Amino acid sequence: MDMKYRNLFLTTAALALLSACSGDSLTSDGSEQPQQPISLVSQLTGAQTRGALDDDASLTRLQSTQIAEGEKVYAWVEDNNGSASTAYIDAWSLEAQGDGTFLASTQYYPATGDNVDIYCIHGNFGTVLSGAFPTASLSHTVAANQSSEVAYLKSDLLYGSVQNQGRRDKQPIVFKHKLAKIEVKLKVGEGLTAPQLANGSSTVTILGTKNIATYTPAKSAALADGGSIATYGGTVVASGTETDIAMYMQKETDETATIAVFGEAIIVPQAISPTANFIKIHTASGGDMYAKLGGTADKVFEAGKKYVYTVTVSLSGISLTSTITDWVDGTGDDINADIDS
Repeated sequence: MDMKYRNLFLTTAALALLSACSGDSLTSDGSEQPQQPISLVSQLTGAQTRGALDDDASLTRLQSTQIAEGEKVYAWVEDNNGSASTAYIDAWSLEAQGDGTFLASTQYYPATGDNVDIYCIHGNFGTVLSGAFPTASLSHTVAANQSSEVAYLKSDLLYGSVQNQGRRDKQPIVFKHKLAKIEVKLKVGEGLTAPQLANGSSTVTILGTKNIATYTPAKSAALADGGSIATYGGTVVASGTETDIAMYMQKETDETATIAVFGEAIIVPQAISPTANFIKIHTASGGDMYAKLGGTADKVFEAGKKYVYTVTVSLSGISLTSTITDWVDGTGDDINADIDS
């Protein structure tokens, strides 16, 4: 073979090889699409919504506006070409940094230039998730002892998603709470002082709720205003045995404090008997006191809602008022309570 033709042949072959190797980075029109990392940022919408009794701005609520530092989230990314979506990244493990960002292995948008669908789950499943987006039910455990921050955070079940999103430097994912939250605020009543009520032995316990959430995930588009959190991202059914849940506590001994003790806990959405003791308050001065939900029908605790109970504690007993707010929008409602001290 003539040397000139031989060199031309080798050059042509090399160009063909380079073209084949870069084929994955070409869009449908043949233009080259440079790599761009997928960078997710999180938000918990409406978590600062305040109800009628939510009047103490000094309280620090756990996992209120962002997923807390160290919490793990799984993401599934699909390639959306406009007519169909196909699996692209399975069970991508991310670690929340507490500021809305995540620490994770580097993943890239599809080299085709297609848009993406993203589905994210945070839960306490007791196992590492892998493979395709789960369609079988998962068992999420709500901790019976949520007195530590770690246990409370692990008890939160979250879901977030976006669909048909193009490339961007930061892709926001709005997460929703799939379970229900209880807040209990203890105010000083007759015969007690703030230091007495905030004594180290004072505790608040939620009684008799099933603490296993049987969660069946389902791919859902971002939740529209007024949409159902109960079905968004899949459904949750309460299971397991009835369990008492110790609340995460904050205490204030200052006599001028509006609230001396503040407790928060996450429960699985479920119906609770109106005649059963629901809140147990243990104080150093007054022993154990109890509150029932009251009424004639079971009280249904709903996904994504926060139930706030303000309790005035005195040596003679307790009085209780309550409100309900959505973690997202906040509608407000009243619950009548019977007191059994």
